[in-house]
Order: sequence, then C-alpha cells, then structure tokens
Amino acid sequence: MKTGTISIKEVIGRVKRHKLLQSLPDETISDWSVEFLRLMNLNETFEEKLVSLEVKNFRTVLPDDFYEVIQVRTYRGDNGVPMYFRAMTDKFYQSENKKNAVPFTYKLQGKIMYISPIPSCKVEITYKAIELDDCGLPCVPDDEKYLRALEAYIKMRRFTDLYDEGEIKRDVLDNAQTDYYFAAGACHTNMKMPTLDEMKGISNIVNSMLPRTRSHHRGYADAGTEEIYKIH
Repeated sequence: MKTGTISIKEVIGRVKRHKLLQSLPDETISDWSVEFLRLMNLNETFEEKLVSLEVKNFRTVLPDDFYEVIQVRTYRGDNGVPMYFRAMTDKFYQSENKKNAVPFTYKLQGKIMYISPIPSCKVEITYKAIELDDCGLPCVPDDEKYLRALEAYIKMRRFTDLYDEGEIKRDVLDNAQTDYYFAAGACHTNMKMPTLDEMKGISNIVNSMLPRTRSHHRGYADAGTEEIYKIH
C-alpha cells in the first residue's frame, strides 16, 4: 500500500463530528466503511498476503480474511521448480475424471479453491485481504482524500435513510450525493496514480517490442523488466 493505514476507530471519531451522524452505531459505520472499500475496489486499499495451503482431494479452504486471489503456484520436482496456476476455463473441475484436464488451473467457489489436476499438494497463494487492527476492526488508508470520500459515503448513506424517513429535505440529500461523487472521483484518481518506480515498470511493458508469452510461467516477475537490444 502506498500510504499507511489507520483503524476504523479513528474514522468513527471523524464521522461523529457531524451532528446528524452522532447517533450512528459504530458497527454501522464499520460496515459502511468495508462496503465503501469494496465498491472502490482499489488495490491500494487492500493488504497483500501470502499463505501456504495444503490441497487434499483437489481442494483447499481459503483464509477467513480472503477477498480476491492474486497468484497461485506450487513446486514440482526435486529442484522445487515453481509452477504457476491459471484460472480454470473448463466446468468439470469437480469430476474425478481428470484424464483430459489441463495442468495447473484453479477455480474459486466461495471459500473453497479447486485445483486441477493434482489431487494433493502444497500451494502458495498471494491474495488481497482486508487489513484488521489488534481489535479485529478493519483498517483504511491514512490518506486525506480517501478519508474524505469515505466520510462523504457514510454521510450519503445516512442522509438517504433520513430522507426516506422524512427527516431531511431533498436538496440536503442532493448536496450530500454531489459531495460524495466529487470526493469519490478525487479519491479514485489519487489512489490510482502510480509512483515513479511503478511508471518505469509500466513504461517497460508498453515499450516492449517482443511479446512476452512466457511471463505467466515466471509469475510475471519479468513483466516490467527493460528490453535489451543487441545490434550485430
């Protein structure tokens, strides 16, 4: 993550400065904060984790904090050569007949990952997780534009409820919605802006003349390397 993180407890304190939000339960603010995080779906708002799991009978159970898979690999042979999995394209991954199965593929179904065609092995999985603090509460980026957008989202959600209950006028809700749209746009642009080092990797990929057809087999470790041209 490009920025540090803070506990949702600090967000709760910021939100409750508003008179009309003081009665919001802490649990609701926490739930809406996670909802906003998922809606934005920015890589920078998730924690990247790596875990080693045991596969039995072609399947393994994913961690409780799992949100989205990034990469999957196993090791083959005495030398421990890494073999990278790709997403499964056939629909017979639950069948015991694996004769025509393409090796090293996976399929997600809820918290279960199906592996084909290896019945048992160890796999390493890198995945996106929602970072939690010591109390088990979600953490959010310590970024002012993100926090403003999050507060605007919570305010919009609350004002929608108040409007439905006849507690506030339509123009008050309209202002809250407009504030959220601007804040969310600024947040998305800010969080997606690559660093100078990331831009160098992107530049190397864009300016590559030769197709890198073997990048997946190397886990994309070489995807951002610079091409070297030899003139004879």
